[in-house]
Amino acid sequence: MSAILEISFILASIAIVVLVACLLPVLFLASRQLKQLVLTAEKVKITLESLILDSRESVKNVKLLSERANLLLENVDHVVQIVHRWTERADLLVNELGSAIEPPMFSLVRKVNLVRTVVSTFLQRFLHQDQEKQTNSPTRKESDHA
Repeated sequence: MSAILEISFILASIAIVVLVACLLPVLFLASRQLKQLVLTAEKVKITLESLILDSRESVKNVKLLSERANLLLENVDHVVQIVHRWTERADLLVNELGSAIEPPMFSLVRKVNLVRTVVSTFLQRFLHQDQEKQTNSPTRKESDHA
């Protein structure tokens, strides 16, 4: 048994040597890859930190723009309310003036139309009588000549 035990120890030793011989280059390559991965991660971290700072700056700028836009919208809303109140006051004023001026104006228009009708009727009759006199006068003169 000791020969079998010696052979198994020798085979185990060879296996360990082969395993170590194979694992060392693999571990060395893994170590290099891990170092490259760490360097890449650090570069990404630096890039992301600058990106995060830029993003925060952009968010801050957007917030300031939003606050300014809200302030401007509030100002516009205030102006619209003032213009609306002015419009309502102007409408009330126009209605008041209309109710104060319309009846006298309509009365004046009716009176002017009445006067115009009377004057035109008078002038038509007066001119018509003058035309009748003129047409009648020459016939009389012709009959007087005859």
